[in-house]
Amino acid sequence: LGDERCTRCRAYDRRQRRDVFLKLVPDERKAEREAEALRRVGSAAACEVYDSFRLGGGGSGGGGVVLVLEAAQPGSNLDIAAICRRAISGSGAVDEEEEAAKPKSRGRGNVEILESRTRGKDNSKKHVETNEALSGHQGELEARMREEALERLRNGGASSGTSAAQQDTPVAYRDLSQFPNASASGATVRTNQTYVDQRNETVLLPVFGRLVPFHVSTIKSVSKHEEGAWTFLRINFVAPAITGAAQQMPPEAGADAHFIREVTLKAKVATNLNATFRLIKELRKRVVAREKQVALEADLVTQDAIQLIRTGKVHRLRDVHVRPNVGGKKAAGTLELHTNGLRFQAPRGEKLDLLFNNIKLAFYQPAEKEILVLLHFHLHNPIMIGKKKTKDVQFYVEVMEASYALDNARRSGYDPDELEEEQRERQLRNRMNQEFSNFSKKIEDQAKDLEFDIPYRELGFYGVPPHNKSTSFIMPAVNALVELTEPPWFVMPLSDIEIAHFERVVYGLKNFDLVLVFKDFSEKPLHVNAINIEHLDALKTWLDSCNIKFYEGTANLNWNAIMKNINDTGIEGFYEDGGWKFLNMQGSSDEEEEDPDDAESDFEPSGSESEEEEASDGSDEDFTDESDGSEEELGSDESEGQDWDEAEEEADADEEEEAAAEAALAEVEVARAEARAARAEANAALDKAQAALEGIETALEEAAAAADARRAAAAASRARAAAARRAADAAQPHRDA
Repeated sequence: LGDERCTRCRAYDRRQRRDVFLKLVPDERKAEREAEALRRVGSAAACEVYDSFRLGGGGSGGGGVVLVLEAAQPGSNLDIAAICRRAISGSGAVDEEEEAAKPKSRGRGNVEILESRTRGKDNSKKHVETNEALSGHQGELEARMREEALERLRNGGASSGTSAAQQDTPVAYRDLSQFPNASASGATVRTNQTYVDQRNETVLLPVFGRLVPFHVSTIKSVSKHEEGAWTFLRINFVAPAITGAAQQMPPEAGADAHFIREVTLKAKVATNLNATFRLIKELRKRVVAREKQVALEADLVTQDAIQLIRTGKVHRLRDVHVRPNVGGKKAAGTLELHTNGLRFQAPRGEKLDLLFNNIKLAFYQPAEKEILVLLHFHLHNPIMIGKKKTKDVQFYVEVMEASYALDNARRSGYDPDELEEEQRERQLRNRMNQEFSNFSKKIEDQAKDLEFDIPYRELGFYGVPPHNKSTSFIMPAVNALVELTEPPWFVMPLSDIEIAHFERVVYGLKNFDLVLVFKDFSEKPLHVNAINIEHLDALKTWLDSCNIKFYEGTANLNWNAIMKNINDTGIEGFYEDGGWKFLNMQGSSDEEEEDPDDAESDFEPSGSESEEEEASDGSDEDFTDESDGSEEELGSDESEGQDWDEAEEEADADEEEEAAAEAALAEVEVARAEARAARAEANAALDKAQAALEGIETALEEAAAAADARRAAAAASRARAAAARRAADAAQPHRDA
């Protein structure tokens, strides 16, 4: 340190658990100036100053000030040599020559006013330059996307958005012989009473002296209430909604058909209606559970049997966990590599097989800033794990404790035990990363056509994925956009994306939304919300490098209505009408308004050209005419002339007004979206309340039936006691004799 040079090195902050960058500057004054310069530049352009402390010393070594700085991570654009550019020269701060070369600014209190540019000019220029650089390739992608969509349509691989194939309409009775003549107890079925045929899942209702059958799948809900001496049973049937909402109807339902919405029956003796109400409830629960199971297993594909390696070495990964859990409980097991797939064996004997031909995407994510190192598999066809159907399976190991007990005594940062514990955690993390990496390479060698993808952490961003309501760290990969740490996971294959649309891209807003539209137009687009605006250009560049066409707009769109219109029009008609170009039209006017060069050109001296023409002509009369016309066009205030400061202030005011108006419009759109979501939640809560009310009514009916049974049992016991007393009284004379 005696030669006036500063020393720098990397270090590890044990208390904050982070890598830091230490810089020792011998001159205290220069160290303070350099720290102040770094703070003024900001963390976006330079490293952050965490702390600083003085280092005393004697002799020729001297002392100095140690700056604790943010360490540049691998893949970061912060260069250590650029951050500490005075490390070799020994100045330790910004030179006076550089200070003089900086653009001059006017100070007003503690606020720095720059005269060289307007606010947001650099950001807007950056966005414009990015769009211009990518515009040529994006135009080619739009034409290629149209050709690929029409090719899929010709090959029959595109979906027109129609619903799945109609299921067979349930039939109550196919011939007269199936019609019941007697009940289960053997009594004759009466034509003036309701009857539930559980064998054929049918409810018979008396209509004009005849029993009319209704299959239980046509019944939407049933309710019962009492008014005075009468008991009413109300049955609601499935029918087209009045508001025009989508309702699954059988194919026999024509446009001119008439539908029964509800039927109400009443009786003074409630015994039969109570039994009918209870049986319909039980029958509907059974039928609905069966339909859910059929729908759950509809897209399941029977997998081939796994071919086990009987002879030779079997590669294993021990003490790993699987998600979703096998057997319902979290337990560490063993992952084995076999001829045509993987097998996970739990400690209690449960097995899970994954075949290579069913794996669509495979990911390996090391534990860099997470507590997990994992292997994630995204499948072509879903599989059943327990009672859950899933298309994503993950094997992982925790390399450190997820939580710490705060009631333990705080130990010193120089405690040898704590240092040893941190060293063990670091060794475990490195060892598990290496084991998972080696196992993934062995899987690639065995599967031949399977390749593991490692997400790019340096391109990651925070956002709210569609399947998770909390903010998560989403990372791009070679073949997908993924979030693999917190379930439910988000895996969006790039091969399934038709276009990407950026919403709420407005000057003044800090966040924007990303909408990903599937190539299968029958699927609902995915939304990734609340992404920081600083990631916009990086996402555009990445999507362009992946050959994905993207668009940009200022408001949230109603994608349900858009996709419905596309499906009704058809893919061929949709692309003949211009395709997705309507998204481009939405953002064209905004880009023109946000161009800073156009805004500055408005304040060029308008009389300069006219004055040159007047000088060349030399006519006093022409000068008078032109000056009068210019005054009429500009107005009295502008004809007197403005200095540059006033023009800049007016330009800033106009920009702020436009930004405020656009931000208000975006907030209105967000409020509308929130209102729609709140309305949907309210409807769902209303349905749940109605279901709960029906459950309460069922419980009350069951309680009433139980009370009737108890009263009947009590009456029977009283009758038996009376009979016993009469018998005792009759036997009394005999006993006296």
